[in-house]
Amino acid sequence: MKLYFDDTVRDDSFKIEYNFSVNEIFGLLRSAPQYCYYKEDHPEHPDDVDIALEKLTEIYKPNSRDEKVARGWTPIFLLLGRKPSSDSQIGRQEAKMIEPRLL
Repeated sequence: MKLYFDDTVRDDSFKIEYNFSVNEIFGLLRSAPQYCYYKEDHPEHPDDVDIALEKLTEIYKPNSRDEKVARGWTPIFLLLGRKPSSDSQIGRQEAKMIEPRLL
């Protein structure tokens, strides 16, 4: 990744966490376009997602299909850069003059 400023900081402390229930996992599978095309082309075939759902429920035995059983996280990072100014003191003074406000 090309960094445009010399004064750059990377923060790796951010992450996105999510928890899925059995119903949510299989709902996600059912929403995949390939699955929908397959069901559209072969309506006579048994529903493979329903079969897998039943087998998973037998093996795992959650209290309910709405119980959160899978957890995932996605690490993300934030790059903060500051454009160098010809006179850094002027930039700091200008920054102090700007009052924060809520949008």
